[in-house]
Amino acid sequence: MPMIRPIHTAVPGRGRYKIEGLYRCASLSQFLESRLLLQKDILHASANILTGNLLVSFNSDSSHESIGRLIQDLLSEVPSGWEKSSETESEGDTARRIHGWRPQKAEKPSGLRENTSHPSPGHEGEDPVPWHTLKKETVVDTLNTHAFSGLPSSVAEERYRERGPNVFPEPSARSKWNIFIGQFNSLPVGLLGGAAAISALTAGLLDSVVIMGVVVANAVIGYFTESEAERTIRSLKSDVQPFAHVVRDGQSVRIPAEEVVPGDLLQLKPGTYVTADTRIVEADHLTIDESALTGESVPSTKTSRTLKREDMPLADRRNMAFMGTVVTGGQGSAVVVATGQDTEIGRLQMLLEKTTAPQTPIERQLSGIGDQLVLLSGAICGVVFFIGFFRGYGLILMLRMSVSLAAAAVPEGLPAAATTTLALGVRRMREHRALIRQVEAVETLGTVQTVCLDKTGTITWNRMTVVRILS
Repeated sequence: MPMIRPIHTAVPGRGRYKIEGLYRCASLSQFLESRLLLQKDILHASANILTGNLLVSFNSDSSHESIGRLIQDLLSEVPSGWEKSSETESEGDTARRIHGWRPQKAEKPSGLRENTSHPSPGHEGEDPVPWHTLKKETVVDTLNTHAFSGLPSSVAEERYRERGPNVFPEPSARSKWNIFIGQFNSLPVGLLGGAAAISALTAGLLDSVVIMGVVVANAVIGYFTESEAERTIRSLKSDVQPFAHVVRDGQSVRIPAEEVVPGDLLQLKPGTYVTADTRIVEADHLTIDESALTGESVPSTKTSRTLKREDMPLADRRNMAFMGTVVTGGQGSAVVVATGQDTEIGRLQMLLEKTTAPQTPIERQLSGIGDQLVLLSGAICGVVFFIGFFRGYGLILMLRMSVSLAAAAVPEGLPAAATTTLALGVRRMREHRALIRQVEAVETLGTVQTVCLDKTGTITWNRMTVVRILS
């Protein structure tokens, strides 16, 4: 019976497992994917026969242990003499099938035929092909390109239409309406709004106007503060679009980075911004600064040699050049293997978009105080209402009295005072060239005593400069 070994189970609802016997076994891959997708808690399953890994996305209510047991139970149904349907195929054939390419070899630069097969769009959570373990000739053959003449323009245009631009999907920005509605998302504000509504219905119009005035003033202050921060952050996005030098039809051309497609042959020279994930096919003393991706402060020396380990860290993949890095020395060429959100930095961005920011300390404290006040005042108002009602007082009179008591129990000025104070803090931080998107984060920043981060490329330029000369 094939065995299972967890590889990555740190993210809730997503796990990667090493399956014994899955390597180049298409029948086992199809069996696992089809059977897992029949389970109600499984959202996505991808069995990669090139890596031997199984990637499973599932309902976050389920634990990794239960999913592991489920996979093990399915593996127990596999016959001991399971025949590998793809045991004799080459690594190039396996890579093509995993990555969605049909074989069509480019035999020579002048005879490179127009290719009508193109890369299938990447799927979220798809286990990537370990290009660093494949020979450069295999990579070139798999991607139907040429190591010297690159892609024909017609093929590149077709692949661009198939896969789309080489960009990350823009995260959805907070709308003005969501920012405004978010200012009312608390129990104390809800209680005040309810008190104002009941006051208006029971002829207490003045009380209703006063209460709603406080609530609206608090919302307006928070809305304008957060809207200004959102506008400033959006304005920081650079309008400068990088370019790439690629070889197409045997000639070097300069194209926008978003038009780069898998199979393009990138030319690498000092100062070049790497616009996609690539497999290096030629390297002459080539060094690349990967600090933006790996945090390594020293430029990485690159080679075109094939590496053996599949699970090698990104910083050790010397035959790969990744999107977002910069060439610092030497020269070389590389074949594009992934673009857009299928790149390593694109996968990282997609993972970060799924995370949610925790509540700040002041949010937790104000929420706790507000909830306690609401529950306590609600209980007291209910007791007062029923006592007065059963003693013969009128329904409208007791309702107005209870509402007045509830409104008096909740400090109307607390939300407005807190929002105003935090908004002033945001403004003062802006004077020090620090932008804060949510006003509650100001209080958290004020309590920070120690900051631990990777300095290279984050708070430093990764460059040494002369500050003073002593003679």
